[in-house]
Amino acid sequence: MTARAGLSSARVRARHVSRSSAFRLLASIAALAVASPASAEIGAAVSVFSDSRFRGISVSDGNPVATFDFSLDDRSGAYFAASGTAGVTSHEVNPVSLELNAGFAREVSPDLTFDIGLAHSSYQRYPVTGHGSSYSEIYAGLSHKTVIARVHLSPHYLEAGRWTAYGELDHSMSLTRNLSLNSHLGLLMPVHTRAQDDIRSRVDWRIGLDRQLGRFVLHAAFTGARDVRHYEGHRRGRDPSLVLGASFIL
Repeated sequence: MTARAGLSSARVRARHVSRSSAFRLLASIAALAVASPASAEIGAAVSVFSDSRFRGISVSDGNPVATFDFSLDDRSGAYFAASGTAGVTSHEVNPVSLELNAGFAREVSPDLTFDIGLAHSSYQRYPVTGHGSSYSEIYAGLSHKTVIARVHLSPHYLEAGRWTAYGELDHSMSLTRNLSLNSHLGLLMPVHTRAQDDIRSRVDWRIGLDRQLGRFVLHAAFTGARDVRHYEGHRRGRDPSLVLGASFIL
């Protein structure tokens, strides 16, 4: 990972809180950054996880996955991030998801950062629909020290004509020099749906630990979701689960 000197970790956390565990760590290991005269910061990581969860729900059918994350942050505050995930089984490797987002972050004060952006995500097979699905959304958020709050609005959340709002609260704190605790709470709410659409509000949550070992990071997180009517026949995808993983920061 390369970055310019004087990087604000709060600013980076605000940009990448919606991305994978590896992306969140691009901010937390800012101490590894090398001073550079370049006007942009580039981050990348490769990771393996025992499951891939989207807002508390498995999108890899409980199978292990491999993920590549990339981020580009300009000195002006503009940023871009991409994350690609593939599922790994004993027989084959299949694409699982592709996530893209771009936005702009601005420090309001040394402890407060505002950001706004656009995101697009696609899934090879999403449990709710039983087939490939995608959605786009706009989001805005505030970061204050170790707490980040964001609101997302999507006009076609996994199905055409389904408007949803999603609010999330993330918190991270250092327990020791190389051990951090992170937590997440999210609420998905339908705003406007088609007559035959019975989507309900959903709460998702996560609490986890990250252990840094140089450029390697170990992850352990307990996560789940509840109150989704669509999942009555697919409880395994949303039941609370322990997700383990490891990342290498490039």
